[in-house]
Amino acid sequence: VGSALVLHPQIKAVGFTGSKKAGRELFNLAALRPEPIPVFGELSSANPVFLLPGALSERSTQIASGLHASVTLGVGQFCTNPGVVVLEQGENAEAFIVELSGLMTKTPPGVMLNSSTRTSYCAGLKNLGDQTDVRVHVAGECDPGLGNAHAGAGLFQSGVQTYLANPTLGEEIFGPATLLLTHASR
Repeated sequence: VGSALVLHPQIKAVGFTGSKKAGRELFNLAALRPEPIPVFGELSSANPVFLLPGALSERSTQIASGLHASVTLGVGQFCTNPGVVVLEQGENAEAFIVELSGLMTKTPPGVMLNSSTRTSYCAGLKNLGDQTDVRVHVAGECDPGLGNAHAGAGLFQSGVQTYLANPTLGEEIFGPATLLLTHASR
């Protein structure tokens, strides 16, 4: 359907939110038209969130609850899903991580858009969990369930320096998972 719309001569521009792969395919189709058209895309964003030490000391539990709700909303299939959370190491950060881990662990698996979305999500979880210097707090449930599309929440942690040295850690995992990045100081 997307291809047919992009190739239709009455379409003069395309807006798309989704994966880099699908966005690139639509872009290529738009460029091949006799009259090429622009493609405006929001593709594979990790949507970083920065948690400041003062905020964590004042309202850690509220922030953990809000972040959990945002990461797991719609089984993590919203384009605004916070895939990377940056926070300074310390006592408040540790308490926050324990709180968030508990919430993520209690989150029941949900139904994703389709089985291929679940397969891609579970591959992303495995890839992230297999990385050196990545701590797995919540592995993420990947039992396919009825309809072969169920998946659960995942929570991972690494350091900012590891993240900067390993581009794989910045890849979007489309689903209810997030990567916590800790750093020693501002």
